[in-house]
Amino acid sequence: MRDSRHLLLACGATTAVFLFSWLTIREYRANVPKLACDKPAVDLGQIRWGKYEAVFTLRNNARHPMTLTGVRKSCDCAEVELSPARLGPDESATLRCTWDTTGKRRQSRTDLIVGYRLSEPDAEESAYVLTVAGNVTPDYDWDREEVAFTRGKSEIATIRFKPVAAESVRLISAYSSHAAFEAVARDKTTLEVRFYPDKWRDGRGGYSVVAKLANSALSTRRFPIRVLQSRQKPE
Repeated sequence: MRDSRHLLLACGATTAVFLFSWLTIREYRANVPKLACDKPAVDLGQIRWGKYEAVFTLRNNARHPMTLTGVRKSCDCAEVELSPARLGPDESATLRCTWDTTGKRRQSRTDLIVGYRLSEPDAEESAYVLTVAGNVTPDYDWDREEVAFTRGKSEIATIRFKPVAAESVRLISAYSSHAAFEAVARDKTTLEVRFYPDKWRDGRGGYSVVAKLANSALSTRRFPIRVLQSRQKPE
């Protein structure tokens, strides 16, 4: 009788271990990404303006075939090539990204969102995010991202350029997209923008001043213009 009880306890323990292992494996499979990449984030380190390539190997971890539905990009600075578009279980695809860093400064990144759908009933489209990043040293730098003026007040704003990776920078010319703003290249590194409030009328917006420069991969730089109701003084 005692041996039978011990045998039942041993069988029960074995069954419990088996069920626990089965549930653990099932939970692990449920949490494993269906689409995976050994290195989803590529850091190019210290780079300059130019085009750089990153290659990703995507793998189907699911037990069903999947279709790669496309790639959405966080900016137009990236171009991608993806092949093939359909993967069986454990099969891989190669995604090549060419990232143009021209015009970027300091720590920058671009995201690639890969869409995919499993070939199973009621499967929804999912997404997997890849990243290419780098610390960009520009050919030249500038001291402001936009130009702002106060409505009804004649003002002058300046934008100054300085060489960084390039040996020199030279401002050739400048122009604006509205008659209320006059853009003048005062010297090789200074752009002056004058606001004429009597010529300003509320319009569609989206106005800018454009600077043309030499000795750089980025020969044209556009700066948005805003006209504010009132200028808030800094505290």
